[in-house]
Amino acid sequence: MKSIIITKLDGGLGNQMFQYAIGRRLSLLHGIPLLLDIREYRNIRRGVTPRKYLLENFSISAEIASSEILSKIGPRTYIDKILHPFDSRDRIPVVTERTFSFDEAILANHPPIYLAGYWQTEKYFEDISESIKAEFTLRTPVSSYAKNLLDEIKKTPHSISVHVRRGDYATNPQILKIHGLCGVDYYTRALEKFNDLAPSEIRVFVFSDDIKWVKENLTIPFTATYIENPTVPSECEDLILMANCKHNIIANSSYSWWGAWLNKNPEKRVITPKQWLKKDSWNTHDRIPTSWDTL
Repeated sequence: MKSIIITKLDGGLGNQMFQYAIGRRLSLLHGIPLLLDIREYRNIRRGVTPRKYLLENFSISAEIASSEILSKIGPRTYIDKILHPFDSRDRIPVVTERTFSFDEAILANHPPIYLAGYWQTEKYFEDISESIKAEFTLRTPVSSYAKNLLDEIKKTPHSISVHVRRGDYATNPQILKIHGLCGVDYYTRALEKFNDLAPSEIRVFVFSDDIKWVKENLTIPFTATYIENPTVPSECEDLILMANCKHNIIANSSYSWWGAWLNKNPEKRVITPKQWLKKDSWNTHDRIPTSWDTL
């Protein structure tokens, strides 16, 4: 079997970026190609929030895995092995995520391998962080709407991105049970962290999938701009806008995690929820970089 790394993409942009980053780390380690399995975006499953494959908007170094290559994956289960006997030498082993925490053993796997998980910690790729930051730049210039905002962000002494994640977190009871929501109190306390700065030098840029809710419920004590990006896809441009703010207040969202992580300001302040998932027993301590401030 040809030496390759395949990573399964699943979920929104933030998840796709984590899944790409670990795959890229292993492909660079072994000097072999990275392929992406994007089949999840070709079928809409009942009860699952529809997502789009968005990494193509960035300067990534990977190709889409062909049907022929993907037919070599597996098996995942004992039953599959009985029903579809095969020569294991002609198959790509599946490596699945076993824990929310960093698992060093994952990086010790030798190709060919197929990665299936979320891998939401920088520890899987921190030693190639500069490469990842360079690859998560847009292939094409931003829209005029985003360009105007980018200019405003860059000229503001203390620009702060605030990301309010609602969407299926708020509307889907099953997803809410897993993730929970960052409430008004969290954002109020996070904004208070910047009271030591001159108010005239602060401008808050608010990003959300429910701007109407934010305007009606969240009081922002500084000058605020609400981002209602009309471009398609706006998620990629908005991520770049977040990353260019001097500081970041993020939700329990892989999307705004990347907005903060891509922020190159050496003096940035990142405020993040201490509890990333709803159950205390789910250990996600590796998800938050040590320099970030938790609430």
